[in-house]
Amino acid sequence: MRIRGRKRLLSKGRHRGHAVATEVEVRHPGGELYGSDRVMLELVTAWARKGHGVSLALGEAGPLEGELTRRGLDYELIPMPVLRGEILRPRRLPGFLLDILQDLVRGLVDRQRGRGPARYISTLTMPSQVIASRLAGRHTVLHVHEAEISRPRLVRAVLSVSALCANTVIANSRFTKDVLLDSWPHLKHKVEVVYNPIDVPNPMPVALPSRRPEELKLLYLGRLSERKGVDLAVRTVIELLNRGLPVQLTIVGSAFRGNEDFEIGLRKLVAMNKVDNKI
Repeated sequence: MRIRGRKRLLSKGRHRGHAVATEVEVRHPGGELYGSDRVMLELVTAWARKGHGVSLALGEAGPLEGELTRRGLDYELIPMPVLRGEILRPRRLPGFLLDILQDLVRGLVDRQRGRGPARYISTLTMPSQVIASRLAGRHTVLHVHEAEISRPRLVRAVLSVSALCANTVIANSRFTKDVLLDSWPHLKHKVEVVYNPIDVPNPMPVALPSRRPEELKLLYLGRLSERKGVDLAVRTVIELLNRGLPVQLTIVGSAFRGNEDFEIGLRKLVAMNKVDNKI
């Protein structure tokens, strides 16, 4: 399946009215607007503004498409196997391996097309894209955002094995780099730390309240997943409410595809404790 978005700044970028050959191919697994999505968005925007030819492909549809369109950036939707923790379960692994094989075949076909000389791959979740890029003879840059230190070391090594195939690895923090090197120490000279290029406007200063608020209000903003401790936050607020303390928790976020059961579990936890007016 190939679905094209707006055709303004894709395979042949435009700069001052002149076509520019593709210089970098970008592969991104999702279509949402969380951390790695916004980082990729800012990078592609900057490259396009500087007149570089960018070919962008997303693995899934989502709100990111609207933001790309608003900025005049073109993109494609193409199937890409995305590596999640649950893929390692025996009943799901064979299907995923078949998807990997098909993606590698598509990579060999791309090699015959002679597309851009470099490929930027966003996140560790697309190992076949990294391998296919190297098979096609492209300089491959892998941007690592994941630092799942809570997983067993063997699992972390399996999930990050694609970093071995990249020419250059970018880590979004020193902590991310340390977690990656804990699995693959010999990558030390290949990994560079580049902090997220997110432009956050300076907010207007807000005066602190003159007295202590009657109710403590908490906010969780981000992906709903086990490793981020959202369930711990919910259980903590439930305990505080049961003790009669005035506290309110607002959760803004969603689970990634395939992890919807976690979000359902959070909703059940809140409903069972009858505190949905406070969470």
